[in-house]
Amino acid sequence: MSDDIKDDGHDANSSGDGTMSAEFNRQNELAAQVAKLSPKALEQAKFVEQLGAERLETERKSQQRAHGHRVLKEENKLLKNYILDRSERPEGVRVDPTPDLQIISDQAERMVSQREAFYLKEVERGTQANLRQIIAKDRQGGFDGHSDHDTEHE
Repeated sequence: MSDDIKDDGHDANSSGDGTMSAEFNRQNELAAQVAKLSPKALEQAKFVEQLGAERLETERKSQQRAHGHRVLKEENKLLKNYILDRSERPEGVRVDPTPDLQIISDQAERMVSQREAFYLKEVERGTQANLRQIIAKDRQGGFDGHSDHDTEHE
């Protein structure tokens, strides 16, 4: 049996390493911790969540606007590397580079999509980190009626 059709136990719907369920569990745990916060801390946590959601939406819209440009830029870089590559190519490639161009195009799209997904995930991680700071501060008694100069400027 060839290597490309072996069944390794993973399917298209799961990564096989449990990362999706681990992320789900982390999100649920964070939501449960936020729900237990004091009223002042809860107010600040909701504000942080709202800012995070707005930032995520802004990033998504920005990515939609710039996606085509980023793909073309990536294709251009890959094509330059392809053209400057002095290694020997099979005869068929010299005659018809169409398959190579399609591979380059697909690779550029995949690379840009992966980078965009990474940036979106970073926005989510930043929001979660801010929420964890609020949780830690609340647990240390940082919201026990003591005025905090961070929240007074609002």
